[in-house]
Amino acid sequence: MNFGLRELAWLLVGLLGAYTTVVVVRILGLGRRKAPPASAPAHAGQVAAPAFLQELESQQWRRELSGLQERLAATDAAWRAAVAALEAELARLRESQGAIQAQRHVSPQYGEAMVLARRGLEPEAVAERCGISVAEAALVCTLARGGPVEGS
Repeated sequence: MNFGLRELAWLLVGLLGAYTTVVVVRILGLGRRKAPPASAPAHAGQVAAPAFLQELESQQWRRELSGLQERLAATDAAWRAAVAALEAELARLRESQGAIQAQRHVSPQYGEAMVLARRGLEPEAVAERCGISVAEAALVCTLARGGPVEGS
């Protein structure tokens, strides 16, 4: 069985035709395709990880999530402490502002008495510390607390 050049050319043409047919069938999707399994990855060409690797990844995610939750709790506690400190500072500043306003609207002679009265000292104690009469101290205490002055 001798093959001449002509037979060899026809053999190559036949092989080329068969190859072309296979490629066209694959391109058009006419070839049989298996349905992907339910657990197949979304992207073509990826291989699904074995179950033990998926469980390992799940455990790693849980550990990371737990660590993040701990960091969040610590940060939350720090923020709460900072807010509490700021609220205390604000209360102190408001008290200081009240003392400053009291001094601004009162004669310099009664400025210290007004500050003491705003702190809640009784008129007798204010009178003793500032060297004023008890009646004057009572008037200053009434003014400091924002109450009505009797007799007016």
